[in-house]
Amino acid sequence: MGSEQIFKKSVLGGFKKEGVLNYVEQLQTEIIELKKEITNKPDLSEEVKALKDINENAVAETTALTAKIDALKAENEALTEANLSLVRDLEEAKMLINEYEEKQKIFAEKISEIDNKFSRLTSDFVCSDSSASDIKTKANDAVENARNEIGDINERIKTTCNNFVSSSSALKTCVENLLDVLSSILDDFNS
Repeated sequence: MGSEQIFKKSVLGGFKKEGVLNYVEQLQTEIIELKKEITNKPDLSEEVKALKDINENAVAETTALTAKIDALKAENEALTEANLSLVRDLEEAKMLINEYEEKQKIFAEKISEIDNKFSRLTSDFVCSDSSASDIKTKANDAVENARNEIGDINERIKTTCNNFVSSSSALKTCVENLLDVLSSILDDFNS
């Protein structure tokens, strides 16, 4: 409020006393009303303090969860790398298994061929001598030993492959569980 508008000038110079007194009275009334407003306002300092405490706790919890998420991300990356390595190893093992199975088929065919040739040779070769019998026995023993060794090798390869597949499945399950935990933590963090 400009004083030029409120105070009227008197004829002889200066301001009219009545206008000045009305203005002072109006100001006093406004001051009293403002004091009443201030005293009637509720004390919010405790509520503000409580909200500050809640905010500080939320910031601390957010920091802790962020650190956990970072640690889980690092662990997830490491497990993902390990999983990829195991998957590559599994693919290589599968290729080796296929190669060994192909070789096993070839060996089985060769053994069958050798058996057939040996049977023909022994049936064609008639000898009353005991040395021929010994040769035939040794040859049969050698063929049987070769079959047994090939069978043992085949079984070891199958066992190794099964163990490898089981290990990679277990690792995959662990990684999936870790991703689920990480996802739930992120969901908790976001909500």
